[in-house]
Amino acid sequence: MFPILKHLAAMKSEFERTMEGCDPAIRGQYSIILNTLHSTGVRTLEEIVESVRTDNSMGLPRDGTVYQLTSDVLVLMEQLLDYIDSVGPLLAQVPLYNNMVSHHITPPEKFKYLLGLYI
Repeated sequence: MFPILKHLAAMKSEFERTMEGCDPAIRGQYSIILNTLHSTGVRTLEEIVESVRTDNSMGLPRDGTVYQLTSDVLVLMEQLLDYIDSVGPLLAQVPLYNNMVSHHITPPEKFKYLLGLYI
């Protein structure tokens, strides 16, 4: 989902230029799609946190390997870093995270702070 969100956000200005002069209802569809993806992304990030919190697989693996949950979370974190420009605005919509970050920080740095808080 994050690659799609990143691509659509990058295409937004080009789409607006292309659709200039078209019916506003048609032009608004792009924003509706982006808003839907943002809502889905925020919900997904919240569900990930909740699934980690409620995971019942306690106890060390017998073979001494890394927990599957730990491995999955590390892979997810690497993916989130690749899409920080897409994930940052999603986290900015969550008051819990957004209220912890100074409003004087510009978006590229703010997104890094937000992801750090999420982790």
